[in-house]
Amino acid sequence: MAVMARMLGIPARVAVGFLEPRPVVGKTWEYSAYDLHAWPELFFPGAGWVAFEPTPAGGHDGQATRAPAYTRQHVPVVNPTQQPSAQPGNDLPNRGRRSGSSADAAPQENKHSAHRDPSFPWGAAAGGLGGVLLLALLGLVPRAVRRLRRERALTGGPEEAWAELRATTLDLGLPWPEARSPRETRDRLVPFLGAPVDAGTAERPAHGARVAPEGVAALGRLVRAVELSRYARRSEESGSLRQDLEACLAALAGGASRAARRRAEWWPRSVLTREGRGTSGDLDATTVQATYGGVVDHVG
Repeated sequence: MAVMARMLGIPARVAVGFLEPRPVVGKTWEYSAYDLHAWPELFFPGAGWVAFEPTPAGGHDGQATRAPAYTRQHVPVVNPTQQPSAQPGNDLPNRGRRSGSSADAAPQENKHSAHRDPSFPWGAAAGGLGGVLLLALLGLVPRAVRRLRRERALTGGPEEAWAELRATTLDLGLPWPEARSPRETRDRLVPFLGAPVDAGTAERPAHGARVAPEGVAALGRLVRAVELSRYARRSEESGSLRQDLEACLAALAGGASRAARRRAEWWPRSVLTREGRGTSGDLDATTVQATYGGVVDHVG
């Protein structure tokens, strides 16, 4: 009741005390534990705090609940018995009154509660939850794009495999030798290769040709396939490069630190930066032109 009254702008409080005591002798009254009670009080200007009992008074000791007095008609009692009773004086506890309370002014806290909006900010909560979900989805997009590109490269030809090798190198934070032949690029990447990642991989694993012989061999076969597709007079079938590409990517990841692998998975540089979205930068034998004396590139 007190909560509903405050929602309507009416100052309200809940008083805790006893019901009316039973007189014993003289100015002595008897209270019982069954008389403990709590009731709401509403504040009305000019009237002060008014006890408002929204429910019928309940009996105790097995007695039935009685209807409120204001719902019964007052019928004159015939031949009432005249018995002396103790007249309660000022010492009788005043139900619903507290010492020091004034009937002319409500407490300051109740004035503030009358103007307070108790409704829950569902709109702000929904907006915040939507923002969190949107950020989570945006964080998953680069990872999904990266996986889709890798799957396409695994089923593609030599150029697609070479582009995937470059993208993985950049994602791991390793330098990719731009404008170099496939063989020179291989020589630059071999020192970064490591053993495939497993449960015993260290935070900063060892890397190099002696650590990853299978990765070095797979990288050599991949370079050979790229050279045939670029420089051979006739296009030759190089076969499936899926296993060789997977071995190269596993060797690159095995030689990188744990933090670099985590960053490559969730924040791929090849997807989020212009450098990663560019071309591989390798020289094509059909378009290279010498603009000055000297060696342009080492091919073959």
